[in-house]
Amino acid sequence: MKTWFAQKTASEQTTILVLAGISFWCLSYAFIYLPIARNMEDLRNKNTLITSEIQQMQILAQQLATVTATPVTKVKVVTNIMSVVDKITQQQQLTASINSKGKDQVVVQFKQANFNAVMRWLAILTTDYPLKIIYLAAEKNSDGSNQLKIILSQ
Repeated sequence: MKTWFAQKTASEQTTILVLAGISFWCLSYAFIYLPIARNMEDLRNKNTLITSEIQQMQILAQQLATVTATPVTKVKVVTNIMSVVDKITQQQQLTASINSKGKDQVVVQFKQANFNAVMRWLAILTTDYPLKIIYLAAEKNSDGSNQLKIILSQ
C-alpha cells in the first residue's frame, strides 16, 4: 500500500489524503456521533416523561395527604335495618323483596337485577351504614339479569 501511494503524484496523494480524511470524519459521524446523539435524545424524552410522572405523583400525594388529614365522616346509626335497606333500595331504583330475619338481620332477594347496580347498592349500605354482608348468592338468569339473595346484619 505504501508503494502504491508513493507511485502517485503529489496532487493525487493530496487528493487521496483529503478524501481519506473526509471519509474518516463521515464514518465517525455516521457510526459514532449519530448513535450517541439518538441515544441522548431518547434519554431526554424518557427523562421528560419520568419527570412529568413524578410531578403527577407528587400532586396525587398532596391530594392524598389532604384527604387523610380531613376527618372521616361518621357512619350513620341504624335504628331500623329494614327501613334503611328499603330506603337505599328505592334510591337506587332497584326492585327487591325485603324480609326481616330476627332483630338485626334482613334478607333481600332480587329476582331480576343488574349485578353492577346491586353491587353499588351493597357498597352504599356497607360504607355509609354499619351493615355487614352475612350471605350472598348470585345466579344468572336466561335473560341476562341476575337473581341474588343477600343477608345483611348490623
